[in-house]
Amino acid sequence: IIPNPEANGPAWFVKEVRAVNDPTEELKVVEEIDTKVTAVIDQSKFAVKTPVAYDSSATVKLVDHKPNVMKYEVNSSTGGLIVFSEIYYPKGWHAFIDGQEVQMLRANYVLRALEVPPGTKTIEMRFEPKPYIVGNKITMASSWVLLIIVLGGMVVAVRRPA
Repeated sequence: IIPNPEANGPAWFVKEVRAVNDPTEELKVVEEIDTKVTAVIDQSKFAVKTPVAYDSSATVKLVDHKPNVMKYEVNSSTGGLIVFSEIYYPKGWHAFIDGQEVQMLRANYVLRALEVPPGTKTIEMRFEPKPYIVGNKITMASSWVLLIIVLGGMVVAVRRPA
């Protein structure tokens, strides 16, 4: 295994946010920055505070990773902006800080980001698209109806005289 010292990791706090006015400008600025310390946010789509608070001793740790759920433990005395090395996909992904849903931001044109308040926090990202949730409920209800019909048919067959 050869470690990559240039890799940013699963999530990191940034020192600076560069606000831009459109996606084209966002892509252009991403080419010019060090993504370990700076994040680019399209202010025409997302409201973000600039400048951001920064705590050099802040930590972000990925504690659980499943295909549809990711959990992070965060500790920061000032809060700030965290960039996650996950693709921004708003149609299904929801972010929660200590159980409260918060708006996910798009940073560096393709990544997820969150503004986090100071303190020790638990961040959870869940993939819960509405069609999937509704489909699961319909499937579950249909399965129960089918089971009741099959059991009812068996009861009728057993009670019927031969």
